[in-house]
Amino acid sequence: MLRLNVVFGLLLATTLLLAVVVEGGQDGRSVGTPASNAFLQSLTEIERAWLRDHPVIRVVQDPDWPPVEFADERGEPSGMAGDYLSLVEQRLGVKFERVRNLSWQEAYARLKRWEIDMTTSVTVTPERTEFWAFTKPYMEIPNVIFADRDVTYIADMRELAGKKVAVVDGYAISEWISRDFPDIQLVKVKNVQEGLEKLQGREVSAYVGEMLVSSYYLTRLKMTTLKIAGNTSYVNAQSMAVRKDWAILAGILDKALDTISKAERNDIYRRWLPIRYEYGFDYRMFWRALAVFAVILLGLMFWIRKLAKEIRHRKEAEAASNESARRFRQLFDVAAVPLCLVDKEGVLLDFNDRLVQAFGYTREDISTLAEWWQLAYPDPDYRRWVVETWDASVRRARENNADIEPIEYRMTCKSGEIRTMMITGTFLGDDFLAAFFDVTERKRAEEEIRTLLTAVQQEKIRLSALIDSITDEVWFADTEGKFVIANPSALREFGIVTSAGGIDVEKLAASLEVYRPDGSLRPVEEAPPLRALKGEMVMNLEEIIRTPAGGELRYRQVNAAPVRDATGNIVGSVSVVRDITDRKIAEEKLINTLESLRKAVNTTIQVMVSAVEIRDPYTSGHQIRSADLARAIATEMGLPQEKIDGLRMAGSIHDIGKLSIPAEILSKPTKLSEIEFLLIKEHARKGYEMLKNVESPWPLAEIVYQHHERMDGSGYPRNLKGDEILIEARILAVADVVEAMASHRPYRPGWGIDAALNEIEKNRGIFYDAAVADACLRLFREKSFKLEGA
Repeated sequence: MLRLNVVFGLLLATTLLLAVVVEGGQDGRSVGTPASNAFLQSLTEIERAWLRDHPVIRVVQDPDWPPVEFADERGEPSGMAGDYLSLVEQRLGVKFERVRNLSWQEAYARLKRWEIDMTTSVTVTPERTEFWAFTKPYMEIPNVIFADRDVTYIADMRELAGKKVAVVDGYAISEWISRDFPDIQLVKVKNVQEGLEKLQGREVSAYVGEMLVSSYYLTRLKMTTLKIAGNTSYVNAQSMAVRKDWAILAGILDKALDTISKAERNDIYRRWLPIRYEYGFDYRMFWRALAVFAVILLGLMFWIRKLAKEIRHRKEAEAASNESARRFRQLFDVAAVPLCLVDKEGVLLDFNDRLVQAFGYTREDISTLAEWWQLAYPDPDYRRWVVETWDASVRRARENNADIEPIEYRMTCKSGEIRTMMITGTFLGDDFLAAFFDVTERKRAEEEIRTLLTAVQQEKIRLSALIDSITDEVWFADTEGKFVIANPSALREFGIVTSAGGIDVEKLAASLEVYRPDGSLRPVEEAPPLRALKGEMVMNLEEIIRTPAGGELRYRQVNAAPVRDATGNIVGSVSVVRDITDRKIAEEKLINTLESLRKAVNTTIQVMVSAVEIRDPYTSGHQIRSADLARAIATEMGLPQEKIDGLRMAGSIHDIGKLSIPAEILSKPTKLSEIEFLLIKEHARKGYEMLKNVESPWPLAEIVYQHHERMDGSGYPRNLKGDEILIEARILAVADVVEAMASHRPYRPGWGIDAALNEIEKNRGIFYDAAVADACLRLFREKSFKLEGA
């Protein structure tokens, strides 16, 4: 009686399934659409205002993408996306102006230029986000591989490497394949029909496109030599897209799409799905019904075989009740792990859906253990070991009347992925039930942990060796204020043999006399390790310490920082201390030496200045005024003080070379002859010769040598140009010209400061450095600088 009930139940299920199939092919009516006023009230005031300001929105659809969107025989936009657009139009109360008679490539180009405002069914890609704003996806369409019917199943897109594959130009799938599979030779076509025709004419090896749209064309064009040969991982999540500067419209459309009920969506789907078969016999319905019937028939055969076997083993299974069998079936189907039932001949009697999901193999792929071994363990040597260990484990379990002990195997899935599984089992009479536990992630984590621990250990060894080799003192303190690690340099400094057990920071600090750089005694609580434990960073802190042994004063530089764990909590502090006593002594000696040198140079400079002015009384004060102006320009430009000091010195003696020129030429009241001017021009070189052996912290000789050079190379004596001229010489050149033009000379009266500044401005960037010229002009024109004595 139970068996009859099962059979009747299956027949009833078959009838119901067929009824659903037939119903799915019938045309339906949309349920009522909510009034637009009610929907508009749910929008914000800004959104309602935007809709009022834009009562007409230009929309274009793909004319060759049925049944999603296409142009009908009258050229009118039609399809599933059009139905969604009509429902949105009702909600919003706006007019969508349909743009007609454009190919998708033409429409796409105009959409990118915002000559058309929106389109109804596209997929988001990085390129498109540059010029479109998108709604959330409202439809999903998988992409599949179409090939000649003689082609076997294509399990992976990589199998198409090096082959010609047709895709529609401008569709998202074209961009995706180019990115993910660069070895595939893409042949871009205008539309789906052209792609399928190239495939049928064997111009390409495959066509990749949307299953719904392409299947429609196969039926319409009666392309019986083509078939779906494989799946892809690509799914067209269809969204509406609007021009990017109308992003607010995308949000409004999202709200309108959200109001479309499930019943309305189903109605759209039912309305358009049958259009794929309007050109002939409804093969889709026939094959669906046939498939359902085949599934039922296979189920009946499976159950008949199961029932026959149960009858053969009825005496052995009398203790098992019908309720237990039902519960086992239920647990088998819903189990969270893959399960497989195998008889003693090695035939796979059954396995649950979880096994298919985990490994990808279907009932068509495997029917016996031998087929399973071949697929799951393709390496012959490893397969041999697997079979031997599994058979031995099964044999031991039978002999000991126990469960099959868990064994770890590396299994190859249908996709080629290798996963680590722990396989165990239990006996059900002569059959056994195998269970698979995926431990791939656990094994991977264990391996990562082992690698990490090894790396940490090695890093710890390297860090310890590094710290021990540092000549500076290194101290690590814990949160209780104890030094738990100190390198040999630190221990030697304080005569400590070992840091084992910890050294109290406060006690150690209290036992020392530590002074600030100003000589005041530093309190214990200001010790850098204790400050670091409070979260403070101590950088380059100088201190003076009286050593415990001998009482010698030593200069030290301290850096201290808190040590934090992964969550940011302070778990200690690290301090690095460097003895800088020798450096301090050397710096002090250097400062004294430089000061002595500076005084000697200053004295020499003053003597030279006096000598020049005695020799050339007509230009008395020219050098000093030029030096003062040069120093002001350098300060305005933000040069370092060291350069400013050197520039002042060089400016004070920049004409020292005139000592070599006869006095009658220097004081001549009339125009100089060509030979006399050549002698005057020699004063820069003569000045360099006089100064080149003078010890000085500044390049005085070079500055004097270059102060008549010009940026364009027209100066003298070496015709230097641009960055070949020292910045100090470029500044002095401008100051020298301004002072000379503004002051009186024996052979002419002064031209005045305005004429001098006009000269600098006119030849800015030509003779004179642009930045120097700008600084000089700012001083006189904006900051009221005066050239004293001019």
